[in-house]
Amino acid sequence: MTIKKLVIQIGYHSTFAIVLLIFSLLFMCSMVGCGNDEDNTIYDYDRGSSHSAGTSIWHDMDQSERNKEIIQVALNDYGNEVGKSCKVWVQEVVAKATKGHVTVPVNKSEGDSWNEDPDNHVVRYRYNVSPALLGTEPGDIVQMQWKKGVGSSDPKHNMHTAIILSVFLDGVIFIESNYDDTPEDVSDAVVSIRFESEEKFQERVQAFSVYTIR
Repeated sequence: MTIKKLVIQIGYHSTFAIVLLIFSLLFMCSMVGCGNDEDNTIYDYDRGSSHSAGTSIWHDMDQSERNKEIIQVALNDYGNEVGKSCKVWVQEVVAKATKGHVTVPVNKSEGDSWNEDPDNHVVRYRYNVSPALLGTEPGDIVQMQWKKGVGSSDPKHNMHTAIILSVFLDGVIFIESNYDDTPEDVSDAVVSIRFESEEKFQERVQAFSVYTIR
């Protein structure tokens, strides 16, 4: 049984399941990402040691190193009550990973995309395509607008932002803040991990954008 299947079976809200997942991402060369027939992993978080943006200039990193830095900072918050909305938390993760080099722009009014980055460090490369998640990579960031009745009843809050940890043929693993909480009150928001299938994503998301931080 693969790590993804085991964690789905136990449930992503199980502490044991999440610890198992993170352990595999950080330290193990498990079946995830090995390309066997039982698993359908396309991209997985590289388990090698990440650079530190403080000692290795962000400009000098290749894109996989930049994505790895973002994931490492995000995982440092896993399970913590950060008290921040999904978007604010992502903005802080990127700021920490890049040592302030990159600022994630605010959302556009529709909630499915961000304002343009004048420095061109934040680049949207997917927008409302199908399949939605196939072709993304760990470290990419997804901005989504929920369909009516899925998220908040207030259109101003009916949106979500998440970082991709792993990519599979049938979906992705997200790390995110405030997923299971009310968007109007984020005081007790926690950083969590979950698997989102392509089918479920299409059912619940009205529109979306995928960004890479470079």
